[in-house]
Amino acid sequence: MKFEQKLISRIFAIVVLSGISFGLYSTKIPGNVIAKPETKEPSFMQVNLDEIDVQVDSLLVKHGILLKAVRKKKIQAKESDFVRIERQVPTPTGLVSVLMTADFHAMAKRYNGRAIASENLKENTVTIHIEAGKNIVQSLVLKPAPWVYETKTKDVKKSIKTKRTSKR
Repeated sequence: MKFEQKLISRIFAIVVLSGISFGLYSTKIPGNVIAKPETKEPSFMQVNLDEIDVQVDSLLVKHGILLKAVRKKKIQAKESDFVRIERQVPTPTGLVSVLMTADFHAMAKRYNGRAIASENLKENTVTIHIEAGKNIVQSLVLKPAPWVYETKTKDVKKSIKTKRTSKR
């Protein structure tokens, strides 16, 4: 008797749950019925690409990168109408690319995007891609170039000596 009651209660629960799931499934609105507003430009273009460009420049300055040493190239994307910016960034030896990636990711989050980094050990580079709307809008290729950031110590020592001798 108890066995039959447990079996009947389980069958009843299954029938009730299947009825509820069928009811929820049948009330679901099909995707093709909902009219989406059509825009001429994709969602990633709604983000102001110039603002992202300015933010990237400010973050590079924050990390001690010389902007005059950065080579900036505009690349036309094949599938879309916007121009992706690629930067060749020479970096000093003490720069930690993980911290830069974290800062670029925090900046990209403000524009509903993300920053992804990849490392190429063969070429000794780190590439940071900034994505907005599933499209890469900026690429930064970080390559160590300590000679760009070296100060000429001989010239500095000479200038200090000349200042000392001119004071006397």
